[in-house]
Amino acid sequence: MLPRLVRTAYVLGVVLPAFLALQLFLAFDEVEGAGAEFQVVAQQISTDGRLSATDLAPVLQETAVAAGADIGMVSFDMSDPTHHKHVFAIAGTSDGEVARRLADGYRHFSPQIEEEYRPFADIGDVDPRGYYVVWGDRADAEAFLAAMGSLGITGEVAPYPGRVGDLVTDGAAFLGPVTGTAAAVSLLALVVMVGGGVVMSAESYGVQRLQGRSFGVALRRDLTEAGRLVALSAAVTALVGGAVLWFFNRGARAGELLVVVLAVVAVFLGVIVVAHLGAAGLAFRVPVLAAVKGQFSAGWALGGILGIRVVGVLLAAGVAFTTVQSAMQVADRSAEQERWATAADAVYVRLSGQMGGDDPELESRYGAMAHAAVDDGDAVLVDDVTADVSTTGTPGRGAPRQTRSLPCPVLLVSDTYLDRQRVLDGSGARVTDVADDAVTVLAPPGCEESAREGAAYATLGGDPDSNRLVSREMAADQDQFVYGTLDDVRGAALLHDAVLVVLPSGTDVLPEPFWGGYLTTGNIVFDDAATAERYVAEHEVGSIVNGIWSARQHSAAQYAEVVKDLRISLLSLAVAVVVMVVTAVSVSAVHVRRSAQLVYVRYITGWPAWYSHRLVLLLELFLAALVIGAGAVLGQQAARLQAAVFAGQAAQWRLGIAVAVAALAVCSVVLGLRRATTRLIASRSADS
Repeated sequence: MLPRLVRTAYVLGVVLPAFLALQLFLAFDEVEGAGAEFQVVAQQISTDGRLSATDLAPVLQETAVAAGADIGMVSFDMSDPTHHKHVFAIAGTSDGEVARRLADGYRHFSPQIEEEYRPFADIGDVDPRGYYVVWGDRADAEAFLAAMGSLGITGEVAPYPGRVGDLVTDGAAFLGPVTGTAAAVSLLALVVMVGGGVVMSAESYGVQRLQGRSFGVALRRDLTEAGRLVALSAAVTALVGGAVLWFFNRGARAGELLVVVLAVVAVFLGVIVVAHLGAAGLAFRVPVLAAVKGQFSAGWALGGILGIRVVGVLLAAGVAFTTVQSAMQVADRSAEQERWATAADAVYVRLSGQMGGDDPELESRYGAMAHAAVDDGDAVLVDDVTADVSTTGTPGRGAPRQTRSLPCPVLLVSDTYLDRQRVLDGSGARVTDVADDAVTVLAPPGCEESAREGAAYATLGGDPDSNRLVSREMAADQDQFVYGTLDDVRGAALLHDAVLVVLPSGTDVLPEPFWGGYLTTGNIVFDDAATAERYVAEHEVGSIVNGIWSARQHSAAQYAEVVKDLRISLLSLAVAVVVMVVTAVSVSAVHVRRSAQLVYVRYITGWPAWYSHRLVLLLELFLAALVIGAGAVLGQQAARLQAAVFAGQAAQWRLGIAVAVAALAVCSVVLGLRRATTRLIASRSADS
């Protein structure tokens, strides 16, 4: 019978990859236009006069029918862009995929995502620049681009990851760092469990060899038992998973999900079988007598497990840091949900990827729209500029730019922010107004350096005398609301003891192009959708608006994302701990077995226990130093890339977590050596 550790590995070799495949497919399911193979990126309009997407309908229809291919332009729903999408499509054949979707609709795997297929003629008077997905080959996509070119639109053709098979070539784009780390740690753990379990069964293999069984017979016996476990595990997983998915989405895209699950499970099981084969082959090389007695001088086993342990412990330190970061993000986003009561109807205006393109007048209009909305009191400018003010050096001057840690975060806001958020001054009174002709810097006690950098940032490198500055003290221990972030979940939702750099309405402190940039990044937040729509209509920028996004709803979606990341990180951390424990037990057992007689003799002659294990202990201390050193180096190099919830202390957190993981690793080996030695002495196996 297979060791318990090996049996568990084969069962987990079905369950873990099935779970990871589900996470991968959920990310893949978010792609619009499932089944499309190429995309046409319409970038510029080279003709004079205004061109609308409706002008493309006749030429695209003719090209689609001639090529027998389908094409569609993706548009986000203005009222619910995070969950509701429209695909304005043209079917080149009457019985093709797009024709069926136009007639019967389409269901995503996730029931929260709605994708409505509508005739291209319904697209309306919108900017034709953007992304078109093509159900066909590259020649078809080139034909569509040529048809657009006949009307003066230029662009390019690129592959599009719309098919399940694209996960093989573009899987990294959907995997993500959290799920990718979970997959790597899980695979490493399974290899360690199988390899360690088989090596620890050298005694069983020795008995089989005494009975005359060859390596092939013994291996076939192992794999037959493993095959039964895999079949049973697969049947139970399929039964339970199928029932859950039926209630979840009534089987939408079930066939595609099955393909992904089978592929990922096959990869994991293939690696496990190879590890089993290699470990069994090495175990058969142990001399029969030594194997039967539980003693073998398997230096290769000790070296191999130590090598895997180095990788495992380093991964554990990284996963632990990611888990702490995810937990802090969840706490931050959870507290943020309460603050949305002050801006329940707030919205972002999201522009298309092409934005103004080659139309300077259009770019000027949407920048002027953002500026006017803030000056009129109908929108808020809010931007966390901590990373910008923390960077020293002048871009383009040859001097390297360096990052330093400031004592307090810095938030650039318009004076309309004070009308909507409760900010207290040093006396505890609410700040309701600031100087009309000056930039006001509100700083808590102890944030003088951040206040100076924030004030310098407000002048944008110009003459400080051209923009008058007023400094005021604000009360300490306040959390400032940043109105969420349009794309980046790494930014903190609440900034503790932040310096506020307040820009007065009606002044031109910032260059005009900045306002358009703030609009595109979601730093201009309108009070409600009706107000945003009014400004879009007044400034005639509707042709480049992809959607008016509910800020609160978008924040809730980001909250769900960080909760999901935390769950996967916790799973990865649990698996990483298993790797550390299993490798510690394996290292200890192999070391004690290969030195059984020496360990036993030294014990009965009164030698200290640590002396018999000094080689393993020295290697473990070296590993601990390596983990701590890696934590210190990575913490310094990646401090700017970590989530803002660390408040500039990412390097310290990473080093502290590395120290904790290193201590846990050393303790696990010490306990493993103690247990292995105790069992050796109790069983008198040294002279058995």
